[in-house]
Amino acid sequence: MASSACTTSMCCRPRKVAILTFSGAVHVCSDVGFVGLGTMGGRMAERLQQAGHRLVVYNRSVDKSAPFAARGARIAKQPAEVTKNCHVVVSCLLDDAAVKEVYLGANGLLTHATERHVFVEHGTFSPEVRSQIADRASLVGATFLDAPVTGGPEGARAGTLITMVGGVESATDQVRSLMLEYSSDVVHLGDGGAGLRLKLINQFLVTTHVVSAAIGVNLLRSTGLPVEESARVLDGGWAASTMLRRAFDAERNQDNSSCGAPISALISVSGPIASELASAGIDGNFFAAAKEILTQAAEGSDVGVDVSRLSAHLEMAGNQHD
Repeated sequence: MASSACTTSMCCRPRKVAILTFSGAVHVCSDVGFVGLGTMGGRMAERLQQAGHRLVVYNRSVDKSAPFAARGARIAKQPAEVTKNCHVVVSCLLDDAAVKEVYLGANGLLTHATERHVFVEHGTFSPEVRSQIADRASLVGATFLDAPVTGGPEGARAGTLITMVGGVESATDQVRSLMLEYSSDVVHLGDGGAGLRLKLINQFLVTTHVVSAAIGVNLLRSTGLPVEESARVLDGGWAASTMLRRAFDAERNQDNSSCGAPISALISVSGPIASELASAGIDGNFFAAAKEILTQAAEGSDVGVDVSRLSAHLEMAGNQHD
């Protein structure tokens, strides 16, 4: 995508730039690429724009790009066009299929990659796909960082995500300031794949906590105990967890609306988590049971419903069996 002069008021504002150093050379890129403007990625990209970064964006659903264009971003028609215009490309993609298509497809991000490029992927996907992308990038000297995040859509909006990074540490340091626009902490964990493996552990814990919290709230409801007093006790002791607090909030509000943490998102990464457990020789029956509960809750329902509403789905399923 050819560069064109920008006529919006944003062009008159001071902009931050990404400065990359390779082999002693310093390259300045005024544009930052961002691919994947979903619930998480959209909020992260918004914070980059608010901080003064000029973006070149790509999203498969073009309508999600429009608000960014209205604020001065350029819209790419293909992922490859983002790489042509930016040496730093940040992405936040849904799953293995999306990551492979966007990076390795015919017009993917790596099509025009060179040794000057750094790619930062914030999505959760399998270590096997990460290896494919990193290997392809290394053929042209490009750098790929797996950098999943935790903190949910609320954290993305507030800029309080925790980013866990695997890959070249010097490259992590070069793009750290960008990631800190939407993160409160950026932790380099080791070589490629380290960030993803910790995120899979994170998702294992979230999945089992979600199910435990939902069952606990259902049990509490069945006893007739007062919600507020019970929540205060449980949240003040060893049973406390983020997922339990979310479950109690949903119980109070009776809000069935969709949010940024749908049940389907947990189910979509269950395969890689199960593989990690098996590779480590760890019994996966506990996780499999939690996954089955999520899957049953998702069947015949709106899988976009927030995970905090799982207890309501379990209650409805229980009533149907009465």
